[in-house]
Amino acid sequence: MSKRLQQYTADHRYLLEVVARQAGFRAPVAIDLDEFYQPLLKAARKGEILPFDGACVRDWDPDNRRSTPGLQFGLRFYSIDGVRFVFVALSCSNYGFYFAVVGRKDYRRLYRIALRCRRDAEPPSTPPILPPEQAELLWRNSIGYLQPANLRRIKRFGGRARRGILLTGTPGNDHGLPLALGGMPAPPLGVEAGHAGRV
Repeated sequence: MSKRLQQYTADHRYLLEVVARQAGFRAPVAIDLDEFYQPLLKAARKGEILPFDGACVRDWDPDNRRSTPGLQFGLRFYSIDGVRFVFVALSCSNYGFYFAVVGRKDYRRLYRIALRCRRDAEPPSTPPILPPEQAELLWRNSIGYLQPANLRRIKRFGGRARRGILLTGTPGNDHGLPLALGGMPAPPLGVEAGHAGRV
């Protein structure tokens, strides 16, 4: 196990040396792009393809061509917002190397760019807004029910409005619903539940 690990790390160091020499990176940093892979490579501008140690294998797979380097073995240069980085694709028989390399001076900047690319790639979401007719019905059967004019109308027809308290709070915590609490009339609109008392 230790010999295999030593061989792997030695190959990795050699690879970084080659990339640094060809890209002109004084202090190369290797990055596993993970979920930033597709949005970053799709937004970045593709550059030249270079062989690795004299070997290069292009990939003609038409799927996701905009977000893949088009390589099975070799190096591909990219640039975005003035930052240059290299994507390394080396598919070997026992293991492979697939990662990006950037100069240390541009590392933080590339990360901020990748964050922006991932955010921009997310599909927009529609706010969960009730249709007007449902919003009106909800109003009439909750807050609107407690309006003074409505309470006077109920009393005029001989009815009696049920007593309760109106809780306020953020959505999803069961607040904002009229709860029947015996003997406690509804407080004025806008009164927080924690501060409501007998009226």
